[in-house]
Amino acid sequence: MKLRSFVHPARLVMFLLLITVVAALAASNAAWASPAPQGRPGRSTVPRRSTDLAITKSYRRSWWGGVTFTLVVTNKGPIAAQDVIVSDPIAPRVKIDQVFTSKGTCAGDPIIICQLGNMAVGEVVTITIRGRIGLDRNRGAIRNTATVSSRTRERRPGNNSATVVLPSRFDGFPWFNWFRPGPDDFGASEEIE
Repeated sequence: MKLRSFVHPARLVMFLLLITVVAALAASNAAWASPAPQGRPGRSTVPRRSTDLAITKSYRRSWWGGVTFTLVVTNKGPIAAQDVIVSDPIAPRVKIDQVFTSKGTCAGDPIIICQLGNMAVGEVVTITIRGRIGLDRNRGAIRNTATVSSRTRERRPGNNSATVVLPSRFDGFPWFNWFRPGPDDFGASEEIE
């Protein structure tokens, strides 16, 4: 009497291959999600991928109502930042003359958008905005805030914006500000630690 095989050889090979794949996946998951370290129950050991971008801003007034804003963007790490964008809505009282950047491109008026691309750890990018405060626009203080963002998760969002305030001088006589020689007025944003 001849014994009949209950399992076809091709089905047996497929079954063994499936078991091997499932075992390999289970082993890789067990290695990735290892137990929490001693003294820190419940904390994940999976690294969080984030970086710390920071921006500072300063200004300098010059002759005949000229003003120069300087923005400095720094990636403090620990990883590179992807698709970094700086946004700076310039006050409507300032007419933009020129915008320069040490990396990437900038466009827009009155909202300047600079696309800096990827920034390596420790990389610093400087953006310079030159403008002019017109004689008829020189009344009152001018407040200006610039922000930086990226696709990479941010570790410290508190240093992602910088604000400067250009104080008004001689509000009763705006023409005096305009004709006053310079550069005699400058200031900078405060960096949050």
